[in-house]
Amino acid sequence: GTPGRCGVFGMSQWELDVAKLAGMVDAMRRLQKLKQWELANKLGTSASVVSRLNQGHRPDADALTAICMWLNVDLRAYAKKREDDE
Repeated sequence: GTPGRCGVFGMSQWELDVAKLAGMVDAMRRLQKLKQWELANKLGTSASVVSRLNQGHRPDADALTAICMWLNVDLRAYAKKREDDE
């Protein structure tokens, strides 16, 4: 592709593996014996963000950053190649 472009029509070839991230967040939350609202407080976000993540919804950039910091992981651990629709 063209340098500076992220793929066809500017769409990134990478996407967040929401299921993998949600699984790790839930496992760590249970390990630390936290309720969803307690985790939300630790992350500085709302309980609905945590709940929606468990339902497969992508968190916003600030929540994603807080989650990665709490898990002590690099975001690349939860990136996956976008599947082609072709």
